[in-house]
Amino acid sequence: RDAEAAGSNPVASTIKRLVTASRFFINYKERVGKMAKRLNKNTKSLIFAALFTAVICGFSQIAIPTPVLPVTLQVFGVCLCGYILRAKFSTLSVLCYILLGSVGLPVFYGFQGGAHHLLSLTGGFIFGFLPLSFCCGIFSNSKSKLLKILFGVLGVLICHLIGVLQFSFIS
Repeated sequence: RDAEAAGSNPVASTIKRLVTASRFFINYKERVGKMAKRLNKNTKSLIFAALFTAVICGFSQIAIPTPVLPVTLQVFGVCLCGYILRAKFSTLSVLCYILLGSVGLPVFYGFQGGAHHLLSLTGGFIFGFLPLSFCCGIFSNSKSKLLKILFGVLGVLICHLIGVLQFSFIS
């Protein structure tokens, strides 16, 4: 009787519909919340990648002048980028840096830019930043400090190997 009375009561049926609708929206909110957390994580990572692109651009201007090649803080910036952003987003950040410089923005040493700098004496070092950032980021989650250091050194060696090879072929 109570169920029949509640079914015929417009207030009770309205409350029943509201409860059903609220359950739908609560479940929807949970689903959207999980998606938003994933989206927020990727958004934060992309923002940090853009920030580290700017950091690398800034570090490229700080240099110790030498007669042949300038010694810049770019390598430090790329390694820092790799250790903080991990492999995927650090490589993306370095790729953005290279693309910004290749289209002509003055992000390379001495506030220079252009694709011709990638084919110059120091262009190999710039291309070497890609494996450097990847090597530094690949084991950044690891608890083993030795593994982090070894892959950082390996990345620096690969970066300098690519740079020296291009330098020797061009000069």
